[in-house]
Amino acid sequence: MTATPHHEQTYAGASSLEIETAGNLVFVVQKEPAGLQIYQRASDGKRGLLKHGHAKISGEPTAVAGSAMQAFVATTNTEAELAVLDLSDLDQPTVVGTYNTPGRKSGTAIFATEASVYLGTKQDPMGAELFILDISDITAPQQIASFDLHEDVTEIHVDGGFAYVGSRAGLHILEVGEVSAGQEIAFLPVGHVTGLDVNDGRALVTTANPGKNFFLIDVDEPESARILHSAVVGTDATDVEAYHDTAYVAARNGVYILDTSSEPDVIGSHETDAPLTALDVSHGTLYATSIQNRTLVVLDPGISSGQVISDLNGDGEIRISHLGDSNSELEWSGLETWSEITQRLYDREGIDWTVDASQAIGGATVADFGIFLNPRHLAAWSQLERTLEKTTPDAFIFAFVTNDMYFWSQGMLPDKSIAEIAEAYREHAGKITDIDPEIPIFITTSPPLHLDKNRQWSFNISAMNDAIFEAYPARQIIDTFSALDPRIDLVDDGIHFSQSGHDLRADSVFKKLTLGR
Repeated sequence: MTATPHHEQTYAGASSLEIETAGNLVFVVQKEPAGLQIYQRASDGKRGLLKHGHAKISGEPTAVAGSAMQAFVATTNTEAELAVLDLSDLDQPTVVGTYNTPGRKSGTAIFATEASVYLGTKQDPMGAELFILDISDITAPQQIASFDLHEDVTEIHVDGGFAYVGSRAGLHILEVGEVSAGQEIAFLPVGHVTGLDVNDGRALVTTANPGKNFFLIDVDEPESARILHSAVVGTDATDVEAYHDTAYVAARNGVYILDTSSEPDVIGSHETDAPLTALDVSHGTLYATSIQNRTLVVLDPGISSGQVISDLNGDGEIRISHLGDSNSELEWSGLETWSEITQRLYDREGIDWTVDASQAIGGATVADFGIFLNPRHLAAWSQLERTLEKTTPDAFIFAFVTNDMYFWSQGMLPDKSIAEIAEAYREHAGKITDIDPEIPIFITTSPPLHLDKNRQWSFNISAMNDAIFEAYPARQIIDTFSALDPRIDLVDDGIHFSQSGHDLRADSVFKKLTLGR
C-alpha cells in the first residue's frame, strides 16, 4: 500500500503558524502581519480556495478553532488570551468577545466543542494553564473550570468526556465529563508535544524529541493509557492528523503519510521547499502552513485503496454491485453511464469482473424519505434488499450522493440532517458487513454543484463530503467530487452527469478498485 500526495497548490501569504478547517472554511493563523486569514473552499469541484477577510487580533494569535459562524483564537495578549470572531460576513470578520484568564500569561492552544472552548496557556507558577469556558454567549465567555498542569500547554483535543492535553513534558489526560469534578487521570512523559490527534481509541502524538518523535498511544481506556508504538518520522515533526488508520505528519522537509493499522509504517511522503508548521486534513484534502516562503500548501493526500476484489461468495465469478440514483441508472438520458464505461474498462484490460447496475434507479436516495412521485423510484434500501435477494456480490459501490445532497439542500427533508444521512450510509455498510465483513464497500463523492455561488449551498456540499470522509476510511472512498468541473462534466441542470462526467467517474472507479490488484 502506497500513498503519494500530488496536485500541489500554494497560496502566497504571510508567515503562517497554525491551520484549522471547519465546514468549508480554512483558518490560517499568521505571524506577520499578526492576525487570522480566512479562506473558503471553492465550490467548483476543485481544491481551490477563495481568500476572504483578514482579522487583526490584539496581541499575536497562536492557535485557532472554529465553526461555520465563529472562530476562537488563542492570543499572546495577557489581558485577553481568547478572542471570539463573528464570521457572518467572511470579508469582514469581527471580534465580538474576549476572555482574560487569571494572571498574566499567553494563550497557546485551543479546542472548541459546540458548547465550550478549551483554552491552554503558558505555565503559571501561581495558577492554572487549562481553562474550560462556556460560550453560550460568545460575547462574554465564562469560566466553568480550570486545571493546573505545571507546564506550558501546546496542544488540546477533547473526545468522549476526556481532554487530551499536550505540554512541554508529555501527554496529560483529564476527565472533563463532569468538569466541576474533573481531574488528571493519566500522564505519559513522551516529551515536548508538537502535534496531537485522537481517533478510534488511539492518540497520535508528535514531539520535538531528537530521536523517536511519533507515538501511537492506546487511549481506549484513558486512565490506563499506554504507548503502543513509537517511531522516527522525518525531522522536526510539528503536527499530526489522524484519518481512520492513516496518519499525516508535518515535518521540516514535508508531509509523511503513515499506515497506523498496526506498527506505524511510512507509506508515502511529499517534499516541500520550506519547513511545515502545521497541517489539517479535511474533505479529502490536506492543508499545510509554513512560516517560511509565506505559503499555504494544498494537497491531494493520495491515499490508495488497500481493498482487494476477489470471489468472496465462491460462485466462480466476481460481481460488483453499483447502487445509486439517476446518475447510475443504466441508459439514463441516452448516455453511456459510468457503470457501462467501467465494465468496458475491465473488459479492455482483461479483468474478468462483471458490473451489476440493474438495481440503480433514478430518484433514489440512501434512506427512504418518502418523497418519490413515481412508484418505480424505489429507495436505496429496496435497491440493496433486491440485490441481496438475487445474490451476494463480491463488492459494492454506493453512489447515492446526488439526490441526498439535492433534496436536503432544497429543504425537502427538513427533519433530516447531514449526520443522519451519513448514518444511513453506515447502516447500509452494516447490513453488508453482517453478511460478510470481508466484502469491499466503496462510496463515491460527487454532489450537484449548481448554485455554486451561494454560500449556504457551498457549505452543504462541503458538509456532505465531510460526513462521507468521516464515515468511511479512505480506502473505501472514490473521490469524484474534487476533479469534477461543473462547466463540462454536468448538464445544464447542474445535477446530472454529462458524458464527460460519466467518463470521469468511471475512470476514478476503475483506478480505485484496481489499486488493490
